[in-house]
Amino acid sequence: MLKFILTSVISTAAFAASYRVPVPADLDSSAIWNEIRAEASISGDTLSGTYRLPIDLAGARAPAYHFTGKVERTFVHVSGEGVNGYCKLSENKPMTCLLEYPDLVVETTSRDEALNRNFRGSERDRRMQVVTLFSNDPVGLLSVDVR
Repeated sequence: MLKFILTSVISTAAFAASYRVPVPADLDSSAIWNEIRAEASISGDTLSGTYRLPIDLAGARAPAYHFTGKVERTFVHVSGEGVNGYCKLSENKPMTCLLEYPDLVVETTSRDEALNRNFRGSERDRRMQVVTLFSNDPVGLLSVDVR
């Protein structure tokens, strides 16, 4: 499953970051958040990253996540407070991380307000299905350029 997820990530433009929730194919186009706040860097053999989940995915109270890990070839096991996972480094492509949040509590009021503000009609309904799946199994893919 990890191999499938890592190979199915949509590429992003230079210096952009995106977040994707793994969902059934019929919801895939509604499971991507582009232009999120994120950064990643490598110093020596240590990868560090910082990002925030979108409000219309996790609510306004979701913290900024920070993770680190030791670079070993192209895969990096990363962890931080409230987050852990694996990142794949690729030359000339954004880094892709499969991340999980064992203790995430989604703040549904601000999340739903943001969904209602940002989306309408069937797209809003599809996004609600995506965020419900995420709330039940908080796993996602961060794609970000490493600087």
